[in-house]
Amino acid sequence: MKKLSLVLFLVLTSACAATPQETARTVIAVTAAGVRSVDIVSAQAYTDRARAALAASSDMTAYRAAMAPIDALEESLRIADQALLAAEAVVDAWDAGGSAQWMAVAACVAAALERIRAAIENAGVTLPAELVSALSTASSFVGGCPSPPPAPASAGGAS
Repeated sequence: MKKLSLVLFLVLTSACAATPQETARTVIAVTAAGVRSVDIVSAQAYTDRARAALAASSDMTAYRAAMAPIDALEESLRIADQALLAAEAVVDAWDAGGSAQWMAVAACVAAALERIRAAIENAGVTLPAELVSALSTASSFVGGCPSPPPAPASAGGAS
């Protein structure tokens, strides 16, 4: 975790030396590493929650209710993944879209990260404090997302 914090610090302090596209790619890479870290930690929590829910639930409705918070976290991670892919595509087409497009997509990535932070809290998953802090910090760097990612659906979906 300290390594991720160090990388984030280096990115933020050395951004002036890079082109805007290089800085954007670095921010995307560091953010993706953070999302991956959350995914790794939350995967075990998901497995543990699923086992407990299976043992304690008398029917599918009870199981889905027990899994709703952790399902929302998993969905938030998928939304962040899609937002990062969109950001990467915008950087790839930087010349056509200009930096205004990048900032709009960056705002959506930040909104997706905030959704992950809220889902982690709601699911009761314990993450290192540094990672939760990094998610909160990243989500405060840019303005609003013009088309925010959809809210995680309840666990009542098809399975």
